[in-house]
Amino acid sequence: MNLVVNKLIFIFFLVYSIDTYAMVTMKMDTTRQDSISFFQPAPSFKGKRFYSLVGLGIFGYGTMSYGLYNSWYADFPKSKFQLFNDMHEWNQMDKVGHVYSGYFQSAYAYQVANWTGLSNEKSVLTGVIVSSLFQTTLEIMDGFNQEWGFSIGDIGSNVIGTGLFASQQLLWKDQIITLKGSVTPRNYDNTTTITSIDGKAKTTLEARANNLFGKSKLERALKDYNTQTYWASVNMHRLLPEGNAWPRWLNLAVGYGSKNMWGGFNNTWTEGTATYDLSNLNRGRQYYLSFDLNLPKLKVKNHLLKGVLHGLNIFKTPSPTIEYSDGEFRFHLMFF
Repeated sequence: MNLVVNKLIFIFFLVYSIDTYAMVTMKMDTTRQDSISFFQPAPSFKGKRFYSLVGLGIFGYGTMSYGLYNSWYADFPKSKFQLFNDMHEWNQMDKVGHVYSGYFQSAYAYQVANWTGLSNEKSVLTGVIVSSLFQTTLEIMDGFNQEWGFSIGDIGSNVIGTGLFASQQLLWKDQIITLKGSVTPRNYDNTTTITSIDGKAKTTLEARANNLFGKSKLERALKDYNTQTYWASVNMHRLLPEGNAWPRWLNLAVGYGSKNMWGGFNNTWTEGTATYDLSNLNRGRQYYLSFDLNLPKLKVKNHLLKGVLHGLNIFKTPSPTIEYSDGEFRFHLMFF
C-alpha cells in the first residue's frame, strides 16, 4: 500500500481522537478548581484523559483496520502469507519514507500520551507501541496480498524511525535530530512523444505520471517519489559548546530525494500490449543542505499554538538550499 496513505490515516485518526475528546471533556476540565488548559500537558497523570483516549484508540484502531481492509485490500487477489523484497524499489525513497513514518507516528503518539500526564518514559513506550502496532497491521495485510507481501525492509525501516525518536527522548528528553518531509510539485512534459519499443504506440511523460501517480495535485504529492524529499533536521544549538550563539529555533537540515523514476525498479513499463523503455534517463539521487525552523523551540506561551507547532514540525520549512546531483552543485533560493 502507498506509504503516504497510511500517514494520512494515522494523522486523521489521531487528530479526530483528540478533537472528539476535547468536545466531550473541555467543559468538565474548566469547571474544576485545579483545572488546567485543555491543550496543556497535564503535570501529573489524569485518568479521565488517559482512559478516554485509550477507549477512543481501541475503537479507532478497530474501525481503521476494518475500513482499510474493506476499502483497499478486499478488492485485490489474496494469497497465503508471503514475504516481499522491495529493497531496491524507488531508489530506496519508500524505505526512507517508512523511517520517517515510524519517527513521526511515535512522536505524535508520545505527545498525546504526555498530554495525559504520563511520564517521559511511559510516553515514549506508548509512542513505540502505537507506531509499531499501526505499521505492523498494515504489513500483515500486505503479507496476504497476492500483488505485494510482508516487507522485512518496511518493518526494519519503521523500527529505525521509531528507535531514533525513542532513543533521543530517553537520553536527552529532546529531539536533536528531527525527521521531516517535504514535497515540491512539478508538471511533466506533455508535448514530447514517447514511442513504444515496437513503434506501434505513443505516450508522454505526463500521461505516464497520470497512470502511475494520479492526476490531481494531492495524489501527485502523496504518490510521486520524484517530488518528495526527506530531511534530517539537526539542532545545532544542542551540538555546539554550551553558551554558543546559534539560535535554538534554527536547524541545519540534510535532505535526500530522487528523480526520473518511472517505475519501482526501472524505467521500463507496459501499458496494455505496448512496452516503453526510458532506461536512458538517469534515475538520479539528490542530496540537499538547507536551513530549517525548529518550531517547538519558538517562544510561544499559548498551549494550543504549541501543539500546532509540534504537529507541523514534521514538515521541512522552505529555505535557501544547496543541491548536489548529477555530479554538480545547484543553489535554490527557496526550496521546500
